[in-house]
Amino acid sequence: MFALALWDRETRTVTLARDRMGEKPLYYGWQGGVFLFGSELKALRAHPAFEGGIDRDALALYLRHNVVEFAWRLPLHMKIRNGQGKWLLRQVLYQYVPHSLIERPKMGFGVPLDRWLRGPLRDWAEDLLSHERLTREGFFHPAPIREKWAEHLSGRRN
Repeated sequence: MFALALWDRETRTVTLARDRMGEKPLYYGWQGGVFLFGSELKALRAHPAFEGGIDRDALALYLRHNVVEFAWRLPLHMKIRNGQGKWLLRQVLYQYVPHSLIERPKMGFGVPLDRWLRGPLRDWAEDLLSHERLTREGFFHPAPIREKWAEHLSGRRN
């Protein structure tokens, strides 16, 4: 198993490579103008430039309608085999993710929703919880919702 990074001073380019038969993935991406890479996510998280926020563009690409349409058009034998669901997805994941991470019981994980709602999702949440929108839609009384939202933004409550 190997991984390496080669920096070319003349062209100012980096080439990343890993053993395709190896067990370690290769994570990489741009964060705050810094190119980060590593074989474990904790290596990226350790860098001061790392932000755990949501990349809305990446999320939009992930949720594109043609991905959903593609999944709906797949024949059933590509989705379920031998009583196991998500067959095709598993075949792709096996190439990049250790089997132990795929074939394990579901595990919960903490989502830093409070940080996201005070950070990258704040404008979106503010629009959803605006006094005008709540009044227009007429399902909820805006005052108590706006009060709780203000408490959340101040850090007094989550």
